[in-house]
Amino acid sequence: MTGLWLYQRLDRLRFLNYRGKIMVTAFLGTHVPLLAIVVLMLLLTSPDFSTTVWVLSVALVATLVGTAVTLYVLNELLKPIRATAKSLRDYIGRRVMPQLPGNFRDEVGVLMADTNFTVERLDETIRQLEFSDPETGLPNRAALEQALAKKIGTATESKPVAIVAIHIGNLRSILAASGGDAGIEVLRTLVLRLHRYPLNDGLVARVDSDALALLVPDAADVAALEGTVRRVLADLREPLSVGTLQIAPTITAGIALAPADGNDPRDLVARAMAAATNPEEDAPARGFHFHSVAAANDLLGRWRIEADLRVAIDRGDFELHYQPVISRSSGKTVGAEALIRWRHPEQGLIAPGLFIPIAEESGLIDGLGRWVMTDACNQIRSWRAAGLQAPRISVNLSARQFQDKSVDAWIAGTLKQAGLEPSALEVEITESAAMRDLDYAVETLGRLRAMGMLVALDDFGTGYSSLTYLKALPIDVLKIDQAFVRNIGGDGGNAAICGAVIALARGLGLQVIAEGVEEEAELAWLEDKGCDLFQGFYFARPMPAEAFGQRLLTRAA
Repeated sequence: MTGLWLYQRLDRLRFLNYRGKIMVTAFLGTHVPLLAIVVLMLLLTSPDFSTTVWVLSVALVATLVGTAVTLYVLNELLKPIRATAKSLRDYIGRRVMPQLPGNFRDEVGVLMADTNFTVERLDETIRQLEFSDPETGLPNRAALEQALAKKIGTATESKPVAIVAIHIGNLRSILAASGGDAGIEVLRTLVLRLHRYPLNDGLVARVDSDALALLVPDAADVAALEGTVRRVLADLREPLSVGTLQIAPTITAGIALAPADGNDPRDLVARAMAAATNPEEDAPARGFHFHSVAAANDLLGRWRIEADLRVAIDRGDFELHYQPVISRSSGKTVGAEALIRWRHPEQGLIAPGLFIPIAEESGLIDGLGRWVMTDACNQIRSWRAAGLQAPRISVNLSARQFQDKSVDAWIAGTLKQAGLEPSALEVEITESAAMRDLDYAVETLGRLRAMGMLVALDDFGTGYSSLTYLKALPIDVLKIDQAFVRNIGGDGGNAAICGAVIALARGLGLQVIAEGVEEEAELAWLEDKGCDLFQGFYFARPMPAEAFGQRLLTRAA
C-alpha cells in the first residue's frame, strides 16, 4: 500500500515497537530545542545581549523545526491506523476487500495483517450465508440465479438452459407432525438422491423452504430432459424412513427454459416454481409440466401480495372492522367480531380472505395477530373513554398463534396495557386449530377461561366434528359456520347439521351463534330451533370502528 514509506523505513528499527517509535519521536521533538540551547550556551563563554538574542532565535527555529518534524513523523506513523480504519469502512460500505501490507512486525503491522485475515474470513462467511443454504449445505436461490446468469449468455433456441423446480408438497405437514429435524432429514435424503444424476456442469440448489431446483446447462434434447425428470421424480417419491416414521414425499416439478421462457434468471426460477406449484390438468400423468404464463402470473401475484404485506405490516396499513352479534330476544348488540382489513395504497380495502392465507404460509400471521389483539383492546378503551358501553369483542387466534405456548401471557399483557379486564374479550379458535393437539388445547383454553374471558369455537362442523373432543374442550360459545346456514330452508343436509349443533350446544350449556345470516327465512328457521345469537349481513355488515361506535351511541339513546 502506497503512502507508508516512512513507516516502512522506521519499521527497520527492530528494537522499537510502534509505541516506542511514537515515544522517541515525541521525545526528540520536544527536547531538540532545549539541547540546541544548552549546546550553544556551552560554546559561548561570554554571551552578550546580541548573542542571547541569537541563541533564542536559534532555539525558536529549532523549536519550530522540531515541532514540524515531530508532527510529520507522528502523522506518518498514524497513516497505518487511518488506512486500516478506511479499509474497514470501505468493506462495510462497498464490500471492497482491504489491501493492507502484512510484512510489518510491530503492533500496527500485526493489526493490518490481522485485519486482512479477519475480513477475508468474514467475507467468506458472508458469501456462504448469501449463497448457500445453512440447513442442507446446497447453493441457495441467489447462487442458482448467479450460476444461471452465466449460462444464459451461451443459451440458444437449439441449445437451451433448463431450470427444473422440485416442490415437496407435504414437507410442511412433515415439519408440523415431526418437528424441524425430521423435515431437514427428509430434505437431505432427497438431496442425496438428486446427486445420483450427473448434471454436466449444472447444480442442485434449495430455492425455497420446500423447494429444490436443478440447473441443466444443456437441455437441447427435450425428450431426454423429460426422461431424466421422470426418473428423478420416481426416485424422490420413494418412501423414506425418518425415525419410526415411513414418509412418502409428495413431489411435483416444473420446467422453464432459456431463452424460450425468458433470459432473466429471477424470472426463470420463478416460472419454474410456478409450473411446479400450479400443476396443469395433465401434470399428474406426467409428474411435471413446463412453464405456463397463467401459472406464473398466479404465483408472481402471490409473491407480490406477500412483499406488499411485509411493507404494510411495517407501515401499519391495516384497520379493524366490527361485525355485531345480535341477541334476537333482547334486540341488543351483545358482542362484535373484530375483522382485519388491509388498506392497500393502490388496490384500496382488501378483505382478509385474500391475504390471511398468505400471511399464514409466510409466517407473517404472528405480527398481524398481535396487532389485531392490541388494536381491538385499544379500541374498547377508546369507546369506554367516550362514554359508550362497548360489548364484548371477539378476536380470532390463528392456529399458529394458538400453538404459541405464551399465548395466554401475551394476551394478558395486552389487556393490562390497555387497562381492560379479561371479560371485555372473547377469543375465537377454529375447530381444526383446537384438534391439532387436544391436550394442549384443553390446557391452554382452560387458562384463558380462568383469566375471565370467553372462548368460542369457530367454523364448527367443518373439521373433525367429534363430540368426544367437543365435550372435553373448555369453551363457552359454538359458532355455526355460514356454509351450513346458507339456504338452510331448502337444503336438508344443512338443516340437519344446524339443528343438531343447536341442540348439542344447548345440551352442553353453550351459547350458539349462527354466522352468515342474510335472509329472513334463515333467521326464522334458526330461531324456531332455539338459536338466539346471530351474525350476518341481515343485521349488519362489518363496519369501521367509528361507525360501530355511532351504532352503539344510537342504540343506547
